[in-house]
Amino acid sequence: MNIGETQIFLGHINNENEIFQLIKGHLYIEAKIISLIERALPNPKEIKVANLNFPSKVDLCTALGMLKQNEKPCLKDFNTLRNKVAHNLEFNISKSVAEEIAKKFPPQFEKVYLSMKEQKDRISELRLVIGTIYSCLSARCDFSKKVSVEEMRSAIEKLESKHYKE
Repeated sequence: MNIGETQIFLGHINNENEIFQLIKGHLYIEAKIISLIERALPNPKEIKVANLNFPSKVDLCTALGMLKQNEKPCLKDFNTLRNKVAHNLEFNISKSVAEEIAKKFPPQFEKVYLSMKEQKDRISELRLVIGTIYSCLSARCDFSKKVSVEEMRSAIEKLESKHYKE
């Protein structure tokens, strides 16, 4: 992970304002998804990925083999939470709302989530959810820069079976 980017990210999600955390976290996560899509496209300049809505980016990233099918529900629920906050000033981000997203984490995300939760008993649930998704996608982006797209897709396919065996 890029240390400078990670420090800025942590500064944003450590902000006490949960709405700020959510909006900024969503932007960082969306940037990682865009990066994965652009890495997988043979001619990324031929499409303006940034113009797609978040669910379409998640679908495209999955179709390109850069996300697993079982990763989509938590990403789409995270986006739904962001939309509720963005379009309803009275919406309250409760611990249970963030926990519902965490319950949909696939095994590869859940492992990171539980590890973070053990280390940070005082961190808010929303920060844990945002940090987990960001960490998993950042690691995938970093790995994608070191291998071919086919090797990347193969590694992603193996993720699920590896985590179910542990």
